[in-house]
Amino acid sequence: MTAETETKTGWSRLTREETDRQYNPTLWTGRMAADELLPAHVAFTTRESESYRSADGTRLRTIVFGEGEMRGETDVWSAENVADEAPIVFYVHGGWWQWFGKEQFSYLAAPFNREGMTVHMPGYRMAGDWENGRPMESILEQMEYALAATLREACERRVPAVYLVGHSAGGQLVAMLRGIDAGKHDLPVGAAAKLKGVFSLAGLFDLRYLLDSFVNDAIGMTLESAESVSPQLLRGTGDDGLCPIHLILPEYDTAEFFRQTKEYHQKLIEEGQPCHLKVLAGRDHLDVIERLVGPGDELFAYMMSHMGGGGTDDGRLIAAVREASAQWKAAFNAGDARGCAAQYEAQATMRAEPFGTFEGRDEIESFWQKIIDDGYAEVEYLEPKLEVVDASSVLLKSGWRMNKASGVIHRELWVIQEDGSAKLREDHFEVTGE
Repeated sequence: MTAETETKTGWSRLTREETDRQYNPTLWTGRMAADELLPAHVAFTTRESESYRSADGTRLRTIVFGEGEMRGETDVWSAENVADEAPIVFYVHGGWWQWFGKEQFSYLAAPFNREGMTVHMPGYRMAGDWENGRPMESILEQMEYALAATLREACERRVPAVYLVGHSAGGQLVAMLRGIDAGKHDLPVGAAAKLKGVFSLAGLFDLRYLLDSFVNDAIGMTLESAESVSPQLLRGTGDDGLCPIHLILPEYDTAEFFRQTKEYHQKLIEEGQPCHLKVLAGRDHLDVIERLVGPGDELFAYMMSHMGGGGTDDGRLIAAVREASAQWKAAFNAGDARGCAAQYEAQATMRAEPFGTFEGRDEIESFWQKIIDDGYAEVEYLEPKLEVVDASSVLLKSGWRMNKASGVIHRELWVIQEDGSAKLREDHFEVTGE
């Protein structure tokens, strides 16, 4: 076979061998041997998901969507601290459209539930299970039905915001879902406007490059199909009113993932659409979601900072407070008293009943160091309520619990700083039980 016959033409000049290498992310990380990476990922996600499904306080219900071959189910995850009207994270899993199921990734609901958010995880039929000759178009359509059902519930419960998050193949799907046709699905007025942000984690945006690859051997995707489900080939403008999309690119993803992500980012910017590109240092295609549940995770903090209400002034205030609060909790759970104190203003006041009142960062750090040394950990907030006080401050009230104590937060007054971050000026909480 000559180089000419084994090389694709037009939009791709890679050989089959190089294409397979470029679209196999397990070959591009030095974290462990390539043949060990995927089994380790499966073991991790299986263990963590089983643990979260059996955890105390975890709540699960199911939404049925679609009819006929489009019928499916969405797992809805919440916890004791999650209100009925809480913001929704709609998570679409990856697996090259042919592996895994929603149950494999139940553990990813945990960090969002801890922040008082509901998580919807829809399932979709694998590409090989469709018998209509249109597997890729059908998966996308099925996810449109799933999202439509979630948006209807968001309207019924007066949920202020819905955020789409997808990993790998799911990253391609949420990028397409960003422009859901409200009329096609007969959505209530204002339903599509509840979409406030999309997060594509290690996604792909031009599926034509997969046609001659190991990915497509089992799918049988045609050029026409690839073009119809490629976000890169959609045409739009800044006048479309679509929500911001965040493209998350792990440092150790492949050169082709980098190229596709950068080209998609450039296309959206040129069209005047709101788009942000974030490269995650030290992360690869799989641990980008494995480490999402860890204390103080950079990606989770980034997502929290952009999940605050859709870009309004109030939304930006709340987003800043959510991020700062998440950093405080992550520092405490990591045993980092200095990190806890860093979330307070230099002259902040903390009233901790029944212990006393503490003034300034030094006294506050000493208090938290004593609490940590006494073995207290695993703090979480229960049904937190945030209220915008004015143009620069937010009041937070909540229940809370740790491994050895529980109580109520009467008043956390967060104030926006010159750099846009939020710091605690006043903190009043009470211990009421064990």
